[in-house]
Amino acid sequence: MPKISKSAFEGLAKTVRDNPDILKNLTFPEATTSKTALKTKDLRLDVHKDSKDSSMATGVVQANSGATDKSVKEFAKGATGGHKGTHQVIGEKIKFGLGDKFDVEDVAGGVEKNINS
Repeated sequence: MPKISKSAFEGLAKTVRDNPDILKNLTFPEATTSKTALKTKDLRLDVHKDSKDSSMATGVVQANSGATDKSVKEFAKGATGGHKGTHQVIGEKIKFGLGDKFDVEDVAGGVEKNINS
């Protein structure tokens, strides 16, 4: 599997830091378990609600179909864990708190932690 470029991860981490209120105040409509919370031209952060604790969520980094970064486009051509294309999880899942439990560095740092994976 191709390695995603450092700049793609840094761009998403910057977007997280520049928009903390979007994640802090994230809500899920009835019967919705996940949604795309933030994205750059190359990567997106999809967030899945915790079924046992409504103040917690899990973020997953995924490729965008219109990515321009060569490493992201190459990654999306492959398959991991039964998922293909832009539905593949890139790196580690990111567990974080919502509302008063939210810490922007939990999420941005989690995105950056994937740079060398």
